[in-house]
Amino acid sequence: MIDTTTIILGILALVITIWTVFFVLIFRQAKRMAAALENFLDNIQRDLAPLITNLSNASQKISQLSENVDQKLNQTNDLFAVIKDTSEAMATVSHLIKEGVTATTTYVRSAAAGFGAVFEFLSKHIGKGGGKHGE
Repeated sequence: MIDTTTIILGILALVITIWTVFFVLIFRQAKRMAAALENFLDNIQRDLAPLITNLSNASQKISQLSENVDQKLNQTNDLFAVIKDTSEAMATVSHLIKEGVTATTTYVRSAAAGFGAVFEFLSKHIGKGGGKHGE
C-alpha cells in the first residue's frame, strides 16, 4: 500500500512541477516582453534622434533670428536717433530762415518806404522846377 508520506510527497512533487512550469512560462513571457520593450525603446531612440537633431537646429536658428532681431532693433533705434537729430536741425534751420526772412522783409519794407519818401520828395521838388537850393 501507499502510505501517506508517499502521497504527500507525490502531491508536493506535482505542485512543485506545476509551479516550475508556471514560472518557466512567466519567465519566457517576461523575456519576450523585455525583448519587445527593448525593440520599442530602440525604435523610439531611432525616431527621436532626428527629432532631437531638428529641435537643436531649430533652436540654433531661433537664436540666430533673435540676434538678427536685436541687430535690427539697434539699427532702428539708430535710425530714430538720426531722424530726431535731423528734425531738430531742420527746426533750427527753419527758425533761422524765419528770423532771417522777417529781418530781411523788415529791411526791404524800410528801404521801400525810404525810397518812396525820396521819390516823393524828388517828384515834388523836381516837378516845381526845382534845381534851386534853399527853397
